[in-house]
Amino acid sequence: MCDSALTRLEENVAGILQLLKRLQAENGELKSTVQRLTDDLEELRKETRVKGETIRRFEAERSDIRSRVEKIMRKVAALEKPGKEART
Repeated sequence: MCDSALTRLEENVAGILQLLKRLQAENGELKSTVQRLTDDLEELRKETRVKGETIRRFEAERSDIRSRVEKIMRKVAALEKPGKEART
């Protein structure tokens, strides 16, 4: 009986060691995955930052162009007014 209990104990320890090795390998893979995803996330954050800056620059340019076009339109409208009055 003692020998049988010792054999079961050895089998249990061997099974636990196999499980431990498998879990350590899986843990290593998961750590690699986490590192890769962390690197990907940082890259995406950088891209987002750059795209945000580009969008802000385009919006500022658009606002400047809009202001300039509106100014030109006011000048054109002012030029058209005297012409209409002269015809009437």
